[in-house]
Amino acid sequence: PVHPSIHRHVCGLKMESDIEKILSEFPELYRTQDGGKIKCRLSGHEMPARLEALLDYVAGKKFTKLKALADLNNKKLEPLIIPSAKRKHQLFCCLTNRYIGKQPAYVEKHTSGRRYKKALDKCEPSHSMQPQGD
Repeated sequence: PVHPSIHRHVCGLKMESDIEKILSEFPELYRTQDGGKIKCRLSGHEMPARLEALLDYVAGKKFTKLKALADLNNKKLEPLIIPSAKRKHQLFCCLTNRYIGKQPAYVEKHTSGRRYKKALDKCEPSHSMQPQGD
């Protein structure tokens, strides 16, 4: 039989490797300087460096929404859909001169819509994409 303290040590190493896997999978999460906590770059949330706490946070509603929003900002929509200067909580479409919510579902709905596609067809490549109404 294995001594309980050795078993805890081996399980701790396995959990530590699982934590490192999760941290490498999500670059938004990092260890603080003391190493005892994990912090999220998106929300600023700090949590103990425990596997259960980390899994709960990654599966949570707040992190999921913030991650989707961060992934959306990395897409190639930048010249046509930009952050609004007047309405900080929305995006602005330079093609249709419309404000769009920052949620990925709203952007997807707008870019797959008739108005956006029609404006995209009319758009000339040499045309400067400057926001007119923003």
